[in-house]
Amino acid sequence: MRYGYVAERSAVVSFVVPVHNQVTRIRTNLEAARTSSKLQGEFVVVLDDCTDGSAEEVASWAQNLDYSQGSVSGVTIVLTPNGLFETICDSIGIALSSGAYVIEIQADMLIDEVSFDSTMVEVLEAVPSLFLLSGRGAHSLDYPGRRSTRAMLLGKSRSLAYLAYRAVHRRRGWYAASAWELALSNSVGRVGNLIELPAVSLERRWVYLHETVMRGPLAFEKARYEALGGLDADHFFLGDDDHDLAARAWGERSWRSGYTSISFSSPLDAGSTRALRSIVQQSRFDFLNDFYKNAERESYRALRGSNLPKAPRQRIEIL
Repeated sequence: MRYGYVAERSAVVSFVVPVHNQVTRIRTNLEAARTSSKLQGEFVVVLDDCTDGSAEEVASWAQNLDYSQGSVSGVTIVLTPNGLFETICDSIGIALSSGAYVIEIQADMLIDEVSFDSTMVEVLEAVPSLFLLSGRGAHSLDYPGRRSTRAMLLGKSRSLAYLAYRAVHRRRGWYAASAWELALSNSVGRVGNLIELPAVSLERRWVYLHETVMRGPLAFEKARYEALGGLDADHFFLGDDDHDLAARAWGERSWRSGYTSISFSSPLDAGSTRALRSIVQQSRFDFLNDFYKNAERESYRALRGSNLPKAPRQRIEIL
């Protein structure tokens, strides 16, 4: 089922938010995204098999917005009868979006950086080769075909370097990306449990180009997304669909993936995939997990990824 609230203004950016049982956070997080945004935008909220009152919270939030003024041009709400999970929910939300740019926001993220949307759009426009831009992090794409002895040794050294960087970040209690981290480790950004650390905004904004990115917030131009055929819902249902999209972008169009720091909070225990499920929901999850584990072997990333050239890592200053 789909319904919504629309104003007579076109959206520049569409915020796509898949939600599963986030009743305690979803209203606050949607409002934070709204007040932190600058561009004319719309929200497309996909409520995936919510049983905890999340749908009522989203509807109440949307009904009480003043569409006659402000930056929100509309809210579209989609209710799914059964658990579809992230890949299909994102695909539905993006298909229903009308903005030239899409920013996917996970329901457990509270974004508190003012004008985060215009920042991400400006970075995309400043780097023509950039397709996927994450506000959380970027990292390497690892394929079995790349695991030569030299690659394994290099990977081990970079893993040790990353562990050292992570220990430093955890000790000082905040995170800031650096050129050294990009060069010496397999990742840059708030990867793993670094997501719980506050990100320090530097005076100058940098974008770090890598091989793939992490969701939330994740920005891209919708026309480019459609040119690639979108997320591969035939071979993915929950994870790695973004990495498959990044691999296709690089392999077919030489489009890059990258990271720029966006301030947000996202406790690890708040993620929807970690939420308790009913017996029916758990059974459906287990079935889909087994099915897509086999299906993923036929994906672009699995079949052609190991033949892709390594994407060069770059650090670019955005003035």
